[in-house]
Amino acid sequence: MQLIIALIRKNQNGRGANIEVVISEATDRGIYRDQILNDFQHLKFNGYIYEHKTGEIKSTF
Repeated sequence: MQLIIALIRKNQNGRGANIEVVISEATDRGIYRDQILNDFQHLKFNGYIYEHKTGEIKSTF
């Protein structure tokens, strides 16, 4: 999950990170798409990320 958070932060550029870009970069590093989507849900539930608009996510810290 720390890799997912790092990729979100890297791709935020002052706005939200595009979810598909984060998924693409994570799958390139060997993480399965289902695991990434599960991690997104876990991180949202625990308040580490939020979807500030459809298709874009932001880190809360």
